[in-house]
Amino acid sequence: MCLARGLDYYTGNVFEIFAEGLGISVGGGGRYDNLIGLFGAPKTPAVGISFGIDRLLDLLEEKIEIKKGTKVFVAAVGKELQPAALGLTQKIRALGINAAMDLNARGISKNLDYANKLGIPFVVILGEKELKKKEFTLKEMKTGKERKVKVADLKKLVKLVEQKQG
Repeated sequence: MCLARGLDYYTGNVFEIFAEGLGISVGGGGRYDNLIGLFGAPKTPAVGISFGIDRLLDLLEEKIEIKKGTKVFVAAVGKELQPAALGLTQKIRALGINAAMDLNARGISKNLDYANKLGIPFVVILGEKELKKKEFTLKEMKTGKERKVKVADLKKLVKLVEQKQG
């Protein structure tokens, strides 16, 4: 293998770090005893190395499965239901489920689009009727399937979320 890094400023060993099996360089360096002197400083022996952070991050994204944090998104139907939605979000979080909620009082379709864009698997819809019945609508984003869940049976949500993770 032949290597030319920086062409003429290296004076000794030159090395390149390759990602195994991909054939791309993620770092390199070498010895350059005359380089510092070219910029008006006394001749100083030196060794340097650099890493391609962007390339390393790209490789990590390919190799490591990054789990998206939010599993449930809570959307209230109307601004007046925001306090109830916040309380429900806190109960869901207390069960160990990563949950977020709409703080912008957007409409349901905008919230569904938002959750879908972020890859959030479930949306909890809390409307006036659901609140009166002490329940909520759980929408599974992948299938579009909806079901009613009683707030008293909130622990069922843990099983549903875990089933869809595996």
